[in-house]
Amino acid sequence: FYPPPNPNNCAIARKISSGWDTDWKNIDAAFYYPPRHKAYLFKGTQYRGYLWASDKIQKAVPIQSWASCWPKSFTTVDAAAHYRKKNATYFFKGTKWFRYNWTGSKCSSVQGKLWGGGLKGWSHIDAAMHANGSGDRYTYFFKGDQYIRYNWDNSKLSGPTSLKKWGLNSASNPNVFTDGIQAIIEYKGHAQYFFKDDKYMKFKWTLDRTLCAVDDPAG
Repeated sequence: FYPPPNPNNCAIARKISSGWDTDWKNIDAAFYYPPRHKAYLFKGTQYRGYLWASDKIQKAVPIQSWASCWPKSFTTVDAAAHYRKKNATYFFKGTKWFRYNWTGSKCSSVQGKLWGGGLKGWSHIDAAMHANGSGDRYTYFFKGDQYIRYNWDNSKLSGPTSLKKWGLNSASNPNVFTDGIQAIIEYKGHAQYFFKDDKYMKFKWTLDRTLCAVDDPAG
């Protein structure tokens, strides 16, 4: 993650290196929280913060210490997505999910079906992301080589669709991300960071909501 990410650029796949412990180069879930200019990374039963401006990784702490309302059944997290407009983060594990409201540090009750049962045939999701940029109405769910999009305006789901449509490819690492991803950080509605194993790829939304994949001279 160094130098600090520039949302005006796209990037090829590269290895996670700067400031990351070896055992944290393979994360389960992640999201970015704008008011703190901070990303949260989840792995196993722990999470840690990433301070964007200073490129610093904070000490890992137990997931259960997140908040007093954190559900006891969520000892690990499969995916997380932050919805900036609602100031809420959605956490997923297996077929269950709950919403954490940053205002008042409140947790919703745990829901037993993935997104109300809409993600039919999916026993879990690998990653999730809310597109906080233009339109601010889509949440994306990823599993294996497919994704499903949820439209908040009309409460409708579309997909599954092949992950290849996102153009998650690069000359240096062809097909690394097209068969699945592990986590996503959505950065201020401008850029997205896709993680898999010990690699990540940075992209920028274009106006038609596709992604570009070009070399990033900023590193």
